[in-house]
Amino acid sequence: MSSHEANLFGSDDDEPVVAAPAAAAAAVEVDLFGGGAPAAAPAPAAAIDAGMNALLGGMTVAAPAPAPAPEASLFGGDPLAPAPAPAPAPAPMAAAAAPAAPVAAAAAAAPAMPSAFATQQPPALAEWIASVMAQPLSFTVSDPQLVKAGLVKTVTTYMVTTLPQGGKVLRRFSDFEWLHERIAERFHGMLVPPLPPKAVRKTKTFIQQRVRGLHCFLEKVALQPFLREDPCVRAFTSAPEAEWETTKARMALQMNSDLRTDREVSEGETRWCGAIQGFTVPANAERVLMNLKVQLEPVDKLLGKVIEVAAKLAERAKDMSEEMTAVKDALEGWRALEEAQGDKAQVEHPNPDWANLGPMMGRSVALCDTWRSVLSFQPDINALVLAGNLRYQLAMLSSIRGLLARRAEAIKVFDAQRKTLQAHEAEQASAASKGKADQVARLDAGIQTDRKKMEESKSAAELMTKGLFCSELDRFAEDKATWLRETMGQMSASHFQYAKRLGIMWQGYITELGYQPQTCMDSAKLIFEAGESAKGYTG
Repeated sequence: MSSHEANLFGSDDDEPVVAAPAAAAAAVEVDLFGGGAPAAAPAPAAAIDAGMNALLGGMTVAAPAPAPAPEASLFGGDPLAPAPAPAPAPAPMAAAAAPAAPVAAAAAAAPAMPSAFATQQPPALAEWIASVMAQPLSFTVSDPQLVKAGLVKTVTTYMVTTLPQGGKVLRRFSDFEWLHERIAERFHGMLVPPLPPKAVRKTKTFIQQRVRGLHCFLEKVALQPFLREDPCVRAFTSAPEAEWETTKARMALQMNSDLRTDREVSEGETRWCGAIQGFTVPANAERVLMNLKVQLEPVDKLLGKVIEVAAKLAERAKDMSEEMTAVKDALEGWRALEEAQGDKAQVEHPNPDWANLGPMMGRSVALCDTWRSVLSFQPDINALVLAGNLRYQLAMLSSIRGLLARRAEAIKVFDAQRKTLQAHEAEQASAASKGKADQVARLDAGIQTDRKKMEESKSAAELMTKGLFCSELDRFAEDKATWLRETMGQMSASHFQYAKRLGIMWQGYITELGYQPQTCMDSAKLIFEAGESAKGYTG
């Protein structure tokens, strides 16, 4: 995206009020102009905007403004350019709409569900979780930059910002992988947020999707109380670039099995281990996990289908935006031709109405440019908001499958080591029965090693099982509802602002040309009514 298209929500300062869309969805058969439903008072724009402010968590959604210049942004940044000097303002455009639903009330009525983990834990742990989550903390990922890493090699860096502190550091994708691995190896049984996939060919679209995926990863880390103050997370988000490699090397050394007592252990890690170690796994655990694996496969396929459709919608929207440039160019050519026809120095009989036609055509060319600019946001709504969120949920499915696979592998290793231990113990018992003391002593050291390895693999499998049933299965289920609400909320906010920009643009155009809005409405309504009447024709 070019810089002027970087944002969907723009500055709305000093915008006149436009009748806002009704919050309630219209019936399928209601026509575009409201003829199929009883007329109702239009929803106050201020009420709709207030509801969206609540939905967006405080993001300002101000009243609409005159038609924006082509380069205006929609979610913040460039201010809207003032429209050309308008004709005397006609009566406000009428709009038949259903009463607005209380968006703010609806948002407030759907709070985040408390996790089963939080409600079933001892009071001391619940209080600790509440105190940790009371501290504001979030991370953002932005500004991908291609930088040199040697004479030939180039790498992409990403800006990681910690809020509300405002600290900024540059990290590579491999650094995100480092953090993901450190979390997974230390928080046994935890469903670690997924990272976006790798690719050999890093296109602009791929980088956009990666930035979105990396942001989702850190966003989920910030929402996990056990991870918030973890030393690895703190180092990743705060260590200066000049010290980062040294910091990673020091932490890797501390993770060495012989030096683990020297490494820094966060309270979150201690409390997580304590919580899952004291948890009793239900008797039907294996059946539950088997059912879960069966359920994941169809969901995987369905999400993949929706992602595929969302990507197609984004491509079609992109094509439409680009084709609008051709419409603008053709209209500009027509305007230039008409201008020549209105010049008595070029033609014998100039167009006597050019003084009226010229400004009208100029405004129409400008409208097409603005229209193209507004349309350019539609691909990102489908690609980054809808498909991006769907990809993250699909990655979450892969994460829980991965956790189940690691658990199965740990059980497999435990079984193999148990059999090895039993074989060595049998061999030792045979040697002892034959009085071979040297062989018994020699086997003893190996048996101790076998027993230690078996206990480690058994412990790993048990911790993963306890983590799943103590917290992560419920969190996985609850996160789906949270994810869907966030996704549709973001889609609603984006489309709300997108539709608002289109309304601003078209009302500004009508105002500039001096038309009576209701006359335009009535005329357009006749066209649609005639079209509807022809749909029943069978030739």
